[in-house]
Amino acid sequence: MFKIFNIIGKVICYLLIAAGAIFGILIIVNSAKMATSVELQQSLLMPVMYITFAAAAICLLVSVVLPLFFATYTKKKLIKIALVVVIIAVLVVISMLIPDSQLSPEFLEQYNVSEVVARRVGVGCYLTYITCAIAIVTIIYSAINNMIKNK
Repeated sequence: MFKIFNIIGKVICYLLIAAGAIFGILIIVNSAKMATSVELQQSLLMPVMYITFAAAAICLLVSVVLPLFFATYTKKKLIKIALVVVIIAVLVVISMLIPDSQLSPEFLEQYNVSEVVARRVGVGCYLTYITCAIAIVTIIYSAINNMIKNK
């Protein structure tokens, strides 16, 4: 059963990589035309967004749903999984509360970006910053903890 899911997962990953590569090449080839054509931007970038959403959904399925479905967990492991999901949700909420669109209306108009899009980009950036900071603190803590234990 796991072998079948492994093969299916690999096929889906290869298809997503191939689709991303094809659209990436199309975007690079048509980059000069994209600067002036909104229709071309939408026709090339919207499929890339759908591929990204599909990849995110697959990651969510693989990291949260499948472990719950296939493994028999004890209460302790289920609590750990729930804790991780809650922590991720809290980090997303915190990153949504931080950004404030400090871009001038002229900048937004010049690059044809709405305030909502600028805010979403800010949320993504802050979430990345917070996650990286947590990862660095975790690495430092782990190294210090290992040094103390191995004395």
